[in-house]
Parts: sequence; C-alpha cells; structure tokens
Amino acid sequence: MAVSIIPTLVLTLLLGGFMVSQRKQDLEDGLRQRGLLLARQMAAASDYGVFSGNQGALQAIVDAVGKEVAVNSAVVSNSEGIVLAATGARTDLALLLPAAVRGGVFADPSGHFLIIAEEIRSPDVVGDELSNEVSRAIDASDIVTSGRQGLAIVELNTREVEVETRRFAILVIELLSLVLAITVWVARKMSHRVSRPIIAVAAAVEKIGQGGLGIRVQPSRIGVLDLLATGVNEMAQRLELAIQNLEDKVSEATSQLLVKKEEAEQASQAKTRFLAAASHDLRQPMHAIGMFVAALSQPRPEAERQQLIEQTGRAVTAMGDLLDSLLDISRLDAGGVQAKLSVFCLQLAFERVANDFADLAAAKNIELVVRHTPYFVVSDRILVERILMNLVSNAVRYTNEGRILICARVRSGQVVCEVRDSGVGVPEESLAKIFQEFVQLDNPERDRSKGLGLGLAIVQRLVNLLHHRLEVRSRLGCGSVFSLFLPMSPIPLAQAAEESVLPQDGGEASGLNVIVIDDDQMIRHSLQALLSGWGCRVLLHNGDSPLLGSQMEFDPIPDILICDYRLGGGINGADLIRDIRRTIGYRVPAVIVTGESELQDVASEADGDPIIQKPVKPAQLKALLRNVAREKHLSTGKYVEYS
Repeated sequence: MAVSIIPTLVLTLLLGGFMVSQRKQDLEDGLRQRGLLLARQMAAASDYGVFSGNQGALQAIVDAVGKEVAVNSAVVSNSEGIVLAATGARTDLALLLPAAVRGGVFADPSGHFLIIAEEIRSPDVVGDELSNEVSRAIDASDIVTSGRQGLAIVELNTREVEVETRRFAILVIELLSLVLAITVWVARKMSHRVSRPIIAVAAAVEKIGQGGLGIRVQPSRIGVLDLLATGVNEMAQRLELAIQNLEDKVSEATSQLLVKKEEAEQASQAKTRFLAAASHDLRQPMHAIGMFVAALSQPRPEAERQQLIEQTGRAVTAMGDLLDSLLDISRLDAGGVQAKLSVFCLQLAFERVANDFADLAAAKNIELVVRHTPYFVVSDRILVERILMNLVSNAVRYTNEGRILICARVRSGQVVCEVRDSGVGVPEESLAKIFQEFVQLDNPERDRSKGLGLGLAIVQRLVNLLHHRLEVRSRLGCGSVFSLFLPMSPIPLAQAAEESVLPQDGGEASGLNVIVIDDDQMIRHSLQALLSGWGCRVLLHNGDSPLLGSQMEFDPIPDILICDYRLGGGINGADLIRDIRRTIGYRVPAVIVTGESELQDVASEADGDPIIQKPVKPAQLKALLRNVAREKHLSTGKYVEYS
C-alpha cells in the first residue's frame, strides 16, 4: 500500500499546488485587466471634463467607477497632479505614484491593492472652429492628440482575489482528498486481494509443517497466486502420499521384521535340531572307529584284521563326508562362498555330472540319460555343477529302478534344468521338509548308507546364493522332478566356442592360414607353437596400428583371424578385424579373445564373431579351427563378400 499510495500522494500535492497557483494567477490577471479597462473608460470619459474644468461631470464619472466591484478608490487629476474629482477610501492616489508616471499598473506597498493609472488626452481639431460646416467636414484622420491633460487612477482591492483563491484551494483540497481516499480504498482492496491469498498460503504451509497434511489452499483469481496455491496443494498432496508411502513401508518393514524374527526363531530351533542330529551322526562313526581300533589292538587272524581295517576306513570316510557337508553348510550360512558369474555351456556341466554318477547308476541298474542341450547360461559354473551333482546324487539314492533324465528347456526366456527320476517320490505335505538339514523321510533309523540328509539343504543354500529359483514336483511312488531356473546368456556366443557341442566329423585344423594379433609377445609365440603343431600356417602381428588391414599383404587370404580385444595404444580388436575385412573384401572368420569379466560391451562390438575368455583352452580353440575348416570345405573356399 505504501508503494502505491506515496507516489499518488506526491502527485496529488503537486497537482493541487499547481491548480491553486494557476487559479490565483488567473484571478489576478482578470482583476488587472478589469482595472485597466475601468481606467481607460474613465480616462476617455474625463478628457472633456478635464479640458473644460467641469468638476461636476468628472465627479459623476468617478462616482460611477467607484461603485464597481473591487474598486476601492477612483481619482481624476490634471496634468499638474491636482485632484479634480475623487471617491473612495483614499483620494491621495496621485501622490502615491511616481512624479513622471504616464500610466501603468502599480502595487501598493501593503500588497493588498492594485493602483492603475491611465493618461487623459484631449484631441485637437485642425480648421476654422468658427465655421460649423467646415468643422463637420473634418475627417477623423485630421484628429491628432495633444499632450497629457491628466491621469485617471483606479485602486482595486485584492482581497477578493485572496478570498477566491482560498475558496478554490479548499475545493481543490477536498477534491484531491476525495481522490486520495478513493486511491487508498482501491489500494487497500487490491492489497487485501493480493495479501489474503499469500496469508492463506503461509497459514497452510505452517499447518502442513505442524502435520496437517489435509490442508488445501483455495484457488485465487490472480494468475500467479493461483499458481502458488496450486503448487502448495500439489506439495501437500505429494507430501501426504510420501508420508503414506513411508508409513506403508514402515508397516511393511515391521511385517518383514516380524517374519524375519519368526524365521530367526525357526532357524534357531532348526540349528538346535541340526546340532543334535550332527552330534548323533558324528558320534556314530567315531564310536565305530573306537571299537574297530580296540579290536585291531587284539591279536587276530589276518583275514579278520583286513576286514576290520576296511570297516575302519569306511567309518573314517563317512565321518569325513559328514564333516565336509557340515563345513559346506557353515561356509554358506556365514557368507564365505562368493558367486562368480560367467557364461558357460550347460551341456558341459551335464556331461561332467553324468560322468561322475555313471558307475553308481550302473551299479543299481539305473539308466542315466543326458539329453543334448545347446543353451548357454549366466551363473557360477562350479556352484551350478554342485547343485546338479547333489540333485543327481539324491535321485540315484532314492531310485531303485527305471531311469534318471538330465535335460534343459527354455521357458519365459530362462533355461530350466531338470533332473527327473522314477524313484520313490515325496508326499506333497513333505515337500517343504526335504530341504531341511538331516531330514530323510524314509530313513528314521539314520542309516548312513542312505545318505546324511544334507544334500538338498546345501542345494537350497546354493540356489539362494545365486538368486535362482528351484521348483520340485513329486508324487509318492512315481518319482520326482527338480527344476532349476537359470538366466539364458544374452551374448550370442557361437556354439563352436566349446568343443563338446561341436560335431566331431569334418576337416581338421591342418592347412589353415591363421593370423594371430596380440600385443603380448609371449602369447603370440605360445599360440604360434600350438597352432603350428596342429599343422596351421601362422602369421603373427602385435596390432600396433589401427590401419593394419591396409598395411599388410594378405597372400594367401587368411582362413581365420585370432585377435585380442584390447591391444596396445588403445586399439580395439573388433575395429581392427573390420578394417582387415574391408581391405580383403570378404568376411573372413574371426574370433575375439578377451580377459574382460563382463562380455556385454565386447559382444556389442563383435559383429557376431565368437568371443573366448582368457585363459583359452586348447581344446576350445581347436574346436573353433575344426569348425572353420569344415565350413571352408563345404563352401569350397569361397567367403561371403564384405562391405
């Protein structure tokens, strides 16, 4: 309001002062003009009276002028300054004027009167004054003025001007006060229009800060303030939602803590049962070993001694297996096992697991079948093989006849590894129990020949460590199916990257022209020795130029390029392969060798070429060369054109 009123107030004062001063000037000018007019009229009317000395006529003229408004005095004097006729308060006006004055406007020393003097002049006639006819015949142009005859003096009172100026000033003050009052009223209304929404916003923010999240600000008709109110409302709504979400999260966290607490209590109880069972199973072989040692200390025939020694060895082996399993579980529970993810061929894991249990399955007349799979997965190869081994071991132990199938299939973008058996099966109500320690449904007597009951407990811990999913389906008397879900590799590795998944027929690596590019001299020479031993012709290069393709002579055209991904000087092996292909004009087969742990970036630049991680297995490399030789044989040496 101050900002809006102060300029208006200053402007009002300036305008009022200007109007009053202008009005006073106009009144003074009007009074002066009126006095001049009266003086001139009185001078014109008095010229003959002064000339003839007719004081009666002059007095009548002066009296008539004295009756005019604002006329204080009127005097007619002759040229010698003698008053001939006068009226009013002062008759000595001629004495107040300068001696040589000939007319004009003069201010009274008191400042309350104006004295206006006008010269009285009489006309002279040229001709015979005795002849009336001649006198009538004189033209006006023949009239000439004579010298000054006297003065006609009028004194005007300026009090009327002051009264009128004061009255006008009061009117102006009243008018401007009204304007100022209206301005203040409008400013106040506008101020309230602006300040009330702001005060409402401030009050709402204060209440929101005190916890009143349901507070909302009413919209305003002023655009900016309405935007502010909308922003505060949105802030309050988001804050309310955020607090609600936080409360939900706290509630959820509380629920999870309760679940964790229950799990901890169950784990504590399970640990107690675990220790009791482990203590029992450890005491059994130790007790047997003690008895066998005591028996061996006595003299016995050699045959009995050998039998006791074999039994002692079996007891020691059983206790060692139990200790190994207990240590595995302890390491897994303590977080001592770290997963090392990599891309590997699932078929190799299947074959290694099947080879380990082939003799045991054959001893029980169980058919162990491995269905070929072409899939690559991303996981820890060693831990996945341990899971599969425990599952197959469990299947062999609880299958008396029939077969065990190890296979894989794709479901919803994941590779599902399955171990199927035709064993005794598990009741549905007991499926959750089989993953607990020392739980064996059909071994209440704790016969160690039927296992320890720790294999599936280790499997469950390994699955949780790898963040995979394990499902089990079983029917009593019909067998079980254990399904392990693994992420499929997003990297398009060629199946030729593993020897076991390649057909073994076709051409050998002998006779292939190979270019080896690596910035490490030891690696270059080791590969040269290995490839030369296989009958390949090898050309070595350190890859120190990004324009290697345009600098080398390719005669004959290479059959395959073996190139390191990271070369000296920041050169990229994938770019180097493309340069060589552009120079030759054909898509020469190539393989990229890398030590990178994450292969996604390498695969994005590999242009579909196979990728091998260091250290390279000779069998893996030989499988690649065999595949290239076979492709070369089938295509009769013609390559796909490269542009």
